[in-house]
Amino acid sequence: MLNVKALKRHFAEQLKALKFGADFACAKLSGEYPVKFFGVRYSSAAYLECERVQAPVGERCARCDEPIAENDDGWLIPYLGTAADPRELAYHRACHLRGIVGSVAHQQGRCSCFVPGSIFEDDPALTARQAAEAAEAYFEAHLNGPLN
Repeated sequence: MLNVKALKRHFAEQLKALKFGADFACAKLSGEYPVKFFGVRYSSAAYLECERVQAPVGERCARCDEPIAENDDGWLIPYLGTAADPRELAYHRACHLRGIVGSVAHQQGRCSCFVPGSIFEDDPALTARQAAEAAEAYFEAHLNGPLN
């Protein structure tokens, strides 16, 4: 049986990390490997300590593989791979959030994290970006309210 109380607590912790913890991440990685954002500066704490930069137009999102457009909102996250790898990975805002809060099925407690053997994840009829946008919309509407 799904423990709704535990699920809500899990997502409350995720929201706290998004609203109040990302500024720590920006400060912690400041210097040689800063976290940066592009597009709209939302009012959450995640944007307060990070530098705003131009959108990396044409660069592919590390989650959905769609190119970043001039008017997109998103993040440049330090990547410490090999010397041949990029120093930063670009993510659309929704794609990065999808990596934190999970799919709609995860947020609803229907995926294999909560139900052994479950096959529910992202809707196969959606592209990876559309699924990320659906996860962002569900998160904001059902669990904790808007992140702006």
